[in-house]
Amino acid sequence: MENHSHRRQIGKAFDAIKEMSTGTKTAMQAPYQIFKRLSDNRFVWIENIEELQEARGRLAHLAANSEAHYVLFDPRAKSVVALHI
Repeated sequence: MENHSHRRQIGKAFDAIKEMSTGTKTAMQAPYQIFKRLSDNRFVWIENIEELQEARGRLAHLAANSEAHYVLFDPRAKSVVALHI
């Protein structure tokens, strides 16, 4: 049951972030974007990062210093690259 709930959360995160990123100037400027999930389940953009390894490191740093949930998104592929939930 928990796995199903986790998948549903990921699906909602993906849909929300994809909608925010599609067609925006931000999506065209950087290949990777980090978003933070707010307590009301909305997402807020944190930053753009050029390199995948750097983006993963930044995500790990944010996750280690906060109990918030973060998503690393690739707007070119319209896919979630990494999650910290």
